[in-house]
Amino acid sequence: MILRMIQAISIVIALIVPVIFLFLLRTFDLHKTVKFKFNITTLVCGLFAYWLAAQINPWVQVSTGLGWDQIARFVAPVVEELLKAAILIWLVNRADFNYVVDGALYGFGAGIGFAIIENLEYIQRASAEAALILAIARVFSTNLMHATSSSLIGTALAFHRGDKSKARGLLIILGGYLIAIVFHGVFNAMVNSSILLVFAISYGVIGAGLIWFVIRNGMTAQKEWVGEKL
Repeated sequence: MILRMIQAISIVIALIVPVIFLFLLRTFDLHKTVKFKFNITTLVCGLFAYWLAAQINPWVQVSTGLGWDQIARFVAPVVEELLKAAILIWLVNRADFNYVVDGALYGFGAGIGFAIIENLEYIQRASAEAALILAIARVFSTNLMHATSSSLIGTALAFHRGDKSKARGLLIILGGYLIAIVFHGVFNAMVNSSILLVFAISYGVIGAGLIWFVIRNGMTAQKEWVGEKL
């Protein structure tokens, strides 16, 4: 009975806490340009991105003969970031898309959607005794990593939309994808090297802090832009 309760609590933490992170970040959207329905859309698309990645990564492993460690370090970051960002390309190109904050928050939502379904898979594999620790560790490490990397891509796509130079805009997009993939790959390499949990959590928290910094600066720039228009 107690073990089942621990398992249930673990699942609740794995599902709810990441979403709470997303809606806490929404409070920085002072102009309320980020639409709630699109936050939900990105969450759902993140779930679907995980399902696709769960098909593609093992297929690449079987097709290439690479070890799972190599897949996690070099293949998964590329595949997963491309899949998570697919919905962002559509959102950024909508007429009602506004600014960098929108891109950052929509990206964060896609990453959170990806992370929560991944949480469930890992918790179901774990013993009931380990499930609670695993859930807490993941929401503050892996989940924040996924959210940060997608948010970086969303930010880059948003900057590209506002840049008048197509060549420079393309470089911004490529740079955003590259940074996100490297950020993701470094995390996977660290985790697969059996680093201390505190370092994995620190990595995730630093990533979340980076997105908070991007959003704060995006809000400042947006205020200046509104002031110029007025």
